[in-house]
Amino acid sequence: MLGLIAEVTGFLHGLDFSLVLIALLAVVVYVLIALPIQLHIKYKGKGKKHSLLLRFQIFNGRIGFGTKFLFGRQIKSEEPKVGLVKRTGIKLFSRMKRKSHRRSLRSLNEIKFYYLTLKKFINFIQVFMRHSVCKRFAWNTTVGFNDYAATGMATGLLWVLKGYIIGCISSWLRILPPGPRFRVVPKFGKTDFEISLDCILETRLGHIMIQLMKFLLWWFQISLNK
Repeated sequence: MLGLIAEVTGFLHGLDFSLVLIALLAVVVYVLIALPIQLHIKYKGKGKKHSLLLRFQIFNGRIGFGTKFLFGRQIKSEEPKVGLVKRTGIKLFSRMKRKSHRRSLRSLNEIKFYYLTLKKFINFIQVFMRHSVCKRFAWNTTVGFNDYAATGMATGLLWVLKGYIIGCISSWLRILPPGPRFRVVPKFGKTDFEISLDCILETRLGHIMIQLMKFLLWWFQISLNK
């Protein structure tokens, strides 16, 4: 009898420990899913030099990881020699003609496919933004031409374009105070064009996981249908 009681007591102790462990794991998973994750996007472009910083961070940037991409290397295109083009010109022309004929038969289906793909991709971005907030949005542009009139016209057009783009973004994404900051700086009498964008998006880790799984499933489906 005493042995039976001891076995039952040991079983209950083991059960209690398992329940406590499961409860702790459930709390940890819930905290991770509800944890605010920030995506810091920082872009700078001037001439042929471009840089893009992508950084995932938590606790308002105290902990994070990311990488910086550098663009702007000039790639030399290898063009065929004149003699080679002259010798194979008829063959090249016939191949291009056959390819253009085949592509013309599929052009309408391709246009429809890419339109639906782009529409679905924009929908993913809209859903992601509706469940996110923007904690920082700063977009500055410098533009200049040798012609003063051209500089003034370009500056005005960029102000209008930026206002339209930020209006569209504000309809998808809630931007926290002080709100979006953007400006266009003209440089008269000098050719120059420079862009800088500093943005911080914040959302939940659970939302990122759900949207990422939906996106990967959709991408796998359209890859099979190609």
